[in-house]
Amino acid sequence: MSKVVKVISLLLLLFQLSNHAICQVKNDLIINAWLEVGGLRFAPTKKEASAGINVSLKFQRNRLLANLQYHNYVDRELAHGSFELFTTNNYYRAGNMMVGITNKKCRFGHFSISTGLGVFWGEFNNFFEEKFITAGWPIEAAAGFNIFPVVGINLKVFVNINSKHSLIGFGMDLQLGKLRDFRLNKPIVIEPHLY
Repeated sequence: MSKVVKVISLLLLLFQLSNHAICQVKNDLIINAWLEVGGLRFAPTKKEASAGINVSLKFQRNRLLANLQYHNYVDRELAHGSFELFTTNNYYRAGNMMVGITNKKCRFGHFSISTGLGVFWGEFNNFFEEKFITAGWPIEAAAGFNIFPVVGINLKVFVNINSKHSLIGFGMDLQLGKLRDFRLNKPIVIEPHLY
């Protein structure tokens, strides 16, 4: 668990440095909203391989970030040889409501830390099927980079602490939505010349 604390501390430091170095901070109201869709990997696994997908809806008001997300994980057992025809998989799902902080205004992207509460449910498939549902405590550190004002790439590290199968993982998402302020028609300003 100390590695997780070190990673989150490092990301907080990077967040503070980036917020002061490359971002344009102003006193006006900043409102952005976007959708993230992507894939993820996690550890530890009870089987042999991990994979997953996630969908997140994020809303930013100045430095406050609200995050609704759904994760769908598969803990797969791999087939070894021709005699192993049937494999069993474990399935995990998480629905999370999170709040966090982000840089207020930035042309290049967003750095954020979020946490909240969630529901973690799924099924273990060994010799028999065991379904479960429990509360989860999600934590996420993310860095998003704007390709265009409405398209970006997001890299993240996440943790889900729960009573059934706590996990840590990383993911990459495609971001679609209003990621920063932009104007389609910039006003023309004519400055008078004094002679």
